[in-house]
Amino acid sequence: MDKWLKTGTLKRSASRTEIRTTDLAATEITVYQQDDNHEVQRPTDCPVQDAVECMFGEDHVQKIKNIPLSNSTVSRRIKDMSIDIEATINERIKKSPFFSIQVDESTDVSDLSILLVITRYLNVNELEKNLLLCYPLIKRYTGEDIFNAIQGYFCENEIG
Repeated sequence: MDKWLKTGTLKRSASRTEIRTTDLAATEITVYQQDDNHEVQRPTDCPVQDAVECMFGEDHVQKIKNIPLSNSTVSRRIKDMSIDIEATINERIKKSPFFSIQVDESTDVSDLSILLVITRYLNVNELEKNLLLCYPLIKRYTGEDIFNAIQGYFCENEIG
């Protein structure tokens, strides 16, 4: 990276061999990709590592090797982020002097009914709007069932 910052361009700082190696490594990356959204195989001779070593050196390769790419790690982090977002929204609602909800039922592409609860609340003198709840409706629900589901969520999270 320092080479590029000093010279300003890749063409001036890299030899033809380095450029060819990088191009070859970049085209080979697609071979290692899987169909899962979060999963990439980590072969011992990863083309990304080859490109990084060629352009930046061995010390940067070690940083690349430390990046976790397992499906379970990425899935866990996504779940942790969603839990954190939900907790943040719930705390903001609790701190707000008032809030309102909008309830809507929608059907997704697999013909599954979904209950959506959108909330508006005051956060630091600004009105915010967020999705509070996305609840699958597996069977036929009445208005009372929907009310009880929302009330149960509010009681569980000590809102209101």
